[in-house]
Amino acid sequence: MTTRRPRASDGQVRVLVWAVWLAAFVSALVLVLLNARDIPVREDFTMAPAMTGHQDNFLGWLWSQNNEHRVPVPRLVYLGLLKLWPDFRVGMVFNIVLLAVIAAAFIVFLRRVRGRTRWTDAFFPIVFLNLGNWENMGWGWELQFVVATALVCALLMGIASRGEITTRRALVVGGSLVGIPLTGATALPFAPLLSLALIPRIRSAGRHARVVLLTSITLTLVVTVVYFVGLQQPSWLVPSPSPLTTIKASLMFLATGLGTGAGAWWLVSVLVVIGLLAGAAFVLYRARRRGGWLLLVFLLAGLILAGEVGQSRAGYLPYFGLPDRYALIAAPILCCAYIAYERYAGRMWRRVGPGLLCAAVVAALPLDVVYGLQFRDWYHAEVDPFAHDVSVGVPQSELGWYRATYEGKEIWQGMRDLQQAHIGIFSQLREDDNVPPPPGQRIDGLDAGGTGWSTAGGPVSTGALEQNGAQPVLRWDYGAAVGTVPTLVRWFPTPESWSGDGSLAMSFEGQGSGRVVYLRLVVASGAQGLDYWESSFVDSQAGSRTIVLPWNVFNHVGPRGQIDYQTPLTSHLQRVVGVVFGITEPGRGSLMIQRMSVGVGYPDLIPPGWPELYRHSLPPWPESKPPWLSG
Repeated sequence: MTTRRPRASDGQVRVLVWAVWLAAFVSALVLVLLNARDIPVREDFTMAPAMTGHQDNFLGWLWSQNNEHRVPVPRLVYLGLLKLWPDFRVGMVFNIVLLAVIAAAFIVFLRRVRGRTRWTDAFFPIVFLNLGNWENMGWGWELQFVVATALVCALLMGIASRGEITTRRALVVGGSLVGIPLTGATALPFAPLLSLALIPRIRSAGRHARVVLLTSITLTLVVTVVYFVGLQQPSWLVPSPSPLTTIKASLMFLATGLGTGAGAWWLVSVLVVIGLLAGAAFVLYRARRRGGWLLLVFLLAGLILAGEVGQSRAGYLPYFGLPDRYALIAAPILCCAYIAYERYAGRMWRRVGPGLLCAAVVAALPLDVVYGLQFRDWYHAEVDPFAHDVSVGVPQSELGWYRATYEGKEIWQGMRDLQQAHIGIFSQLREDDNVPPPPGQRIDGLDAGGTGWSTAGGPVSTGALEQNGAQPVLRWDYGAAVGTVPTLVRWFPTPESWSGDGSLAMSFEGQGSGRVVYLRLVVASGAQGLDYWESSFVDSQAGSRTIVLPWNVFNHVGPRGQIDYQTPLTSHLQRVVGVVFGITEPGRGSLMIQRMSVGVGYPDLIPPGWPELYRHSLPPWPESKPPWLSG
């Protein structure tokens, strides 16, 4: 008769794994918050009207698009946090704490599944709390990605649990399914695919669990369909140049699941991740009748998500790289592979698979830290000059030169709302003064009787030359409606060369309508064709003001109206033939053009590009770079 050898205690291993979790959590919390600023960044400004009680059509705002995303749940969570603590660092604290909860939940889950903790479980705090995730932890708006990741991870643990589906488990799975489509396209494929895959499991669940699952699956499919109703593709999307580039971007996205450090050598990272995912898929396919089917569908949803990211972001690889924030939404795919090896692999691969995953994230960790610090430096270069100028009284219109936070009317409305609510440094925000016309070569032709100006867009787009003292001005009355775009155009009798100048400056008198005014430069190209570069400004206040638009805030408009980042304006300034003003928002108004000139630019007012733009993968898979970074 033989006796079973007692299982050794895992006490020391548990201490090790939880020590890694604690070190990752504390280091992220301390380092990120020490470097944080109570300054909104980009989409953070879209929260200001609701935060201060000025948001019109609240439900419409909740459901409105942000890029390709509809994000009502993250918006509600962020708004609730900002109401409790009106400080834009509150989102950062929430993100770090929620990521720590996700990592801890996986550690506890794996212990319950296997009955003990293994050293490889340190994979979870490293992958979710490493400093390469600084962008997700140190930018409040990235709560969108963090909440979506939390729901996907809860769904993963729910479908990977042993035993029958209890009511509690059904609530976790069902709540996650319904919530995922309400967090944007970030994790959208997981919701409908897992909903359909769960249908055969409904019959084997308990009575209450069946009701929960059936209700949540129905709601998930309905919400997913509604998500696409009226969804518009952003005009700035650059199409993928080729299927191979799409595949490359998709593989790079999957590789970032190891951490942002994977970008230091894409080829090796991609091969490691594809090998581990392929092995996990094989294991799950063999175990599909033993419970591996749902995890196999989860992996499939992850691959579809990678394909979507690749298709939509392939055109940006040479210009922005692959954003660091994407590493977080790729991580659950690798977590699924970890659980697949743990649950369904043979004895050897049950240890080797998770061991390789843990070793890979540890290997990427030093570069994760370096890349995280690069994002910190970018963040400081973006918000610190902006905050300094607000505090010393730089007028509001000049703050817009930075494009430091968000382009469009949101930054103007957000600053005004924060000023009225006396929140943060915006209580010191200085209104615009009447400023003199800008220096530089005058190009408006007003001294010659307004020659070259014309209007279009219907009878409500009219221009008239007036006299303001000794100063001739051009009054443009416009009225935009559905199907019409009123325009005001200044055509030059012969093409002009603006090479050597750095900006377009304009003095005008506005009404404070809050409308975005689009400004296009028209350049003659070969075969009597025309090219267009577009920027914009906001009619943010009544009275006279001056704006200066450096050339690097003009983006090329492609033949289908899409924004093309591949063609900088500075190399096409030799044959400028026109300047076009346009209004697309419905309503009537007027703009008084006082002076328009070209002159010295202010490139120092434009924040540095995203840090990913300046990185280079080691051969044999280097990234291509845009023309202005070549050489």
